[in-house]
Amino acid sequence: MKSPKPEKANPSQPKISTAALEEQRLADFLVRHLLIDKDEAHLASPKGGDPPGPAHLLQRLRLRGLITTNQAQRLLASLDDVLGQGIPGYELLERIGQGSTSLVFKARQTGADRMVALKIMPNRAARHASESDMFLALAKSWAKLRHPRLLQVLDAGSTPFPYCALEYLPVPSMDRDPRVVKRSKPMGEAELARIAIQTAEALAYLQKKGILHRDIKPANLFMLEEGSILVGDLGLAIWGKTDPHRASEQRLALGTPYYMPPEQITNDPPLDGRADLYALGITLYQFAAGKVPYPGDNPDQVHSQHLEAPVPQIATVRPELSQAFCQAVAKLMAKEVANRPANAEAVIAAFTRIEAKLIVGF
Repeated sequence: MKSPKPEKANPSQPKISTAALEEQRLADFLVRHLLIDKDEAHLASPKGGDPPGPAHLLQRLRLRGLITTNQAQRLLASLDDVLGQGIPGYELLERIGQGSTSLVFKARQTGADRMVALKIMPNRAARHASESDMFLALAKSWAKLRHPRLLQVLDAGSTPFPYCALEYLPVPSMDRDPRVVKRSKPMGEAELARIAIQTAEALAYLQKKGILHRDIKPANLFMLEEGSILVGDLGLAIWGKTDPHRASEQRLALGTPYYMPPEQITNDPPLDGRADLYALGITLYQFAAGKVPYPGDNPDQVHSQHLEAPVPQIATVRPELSQAFCQAVAKLMAKEVANRPANAEAVIAAFTRIEAKLIVGF
């Protein structure tokens, strides 16, 4: 007896829309948490010309008296968190961050039984597929990097939507770390030199890989409890001279205004690792002086100072810092690329000499 042939998929069968999938995920969540039962979920499903989607589901449930107005409003306000539930292998615990296109959760990776920072990109009907492709490509490229000064990507996938899991750090970034922003006295030279050396170690590794970070700043640096530094967030990185995922960025000045070198502002290609060294210099100035060197109320004001204002000297606000340290930071902040250190290795050497003099006392 011959085995029956499997039925062929009907190519004319319509695909389920993103909105319908998200509505189903929300309905499953409400049933699972006993806010409604399965019969009530079926009763509130789209009928006829009803538009699908989680917000429309909440409206239909409210109009049918199955949830209250307050419940609908609370659920709508936390919709991304609710829809973020259900990534296989992860238990979401709390939201700890949010960007323009992604959410970050503290989560438990159930298989390895460890805490991670889970970055997810919730599906939205208006989102172009290329955004998801770029998100995953960057996560997978980052996951291949191995260095003790770089935050590590542990996992990445696309079920039910793009996500990547990074190592979880029990400390906030240095722009929010109370050990930095709430200290009673400014950072000493030894601590500043250590931050310079360890950040430059990460940049030296990236430079050898042909990678430009493009967003060095306190918000992307982390000081572990023992004081060592990690560099995170490669979301704006350029991966080599030919980066297909950056083709759409032509003539765009991308980065954080307070830390961008002149050539990144004017988008005068090609950028190289010395752009990251400039941002490191701005960051060290901020840690030393307690303020950014080029303040402003809007990006244009800040950009114009990066391009035209004289390089401020740390010695005017921190006269106790050594001349060698102040000169090293000023060289990092040089407006002409050729006047900066040649590479991150040179920065490591310069600040190691400063550190050594502090240790021996002369």
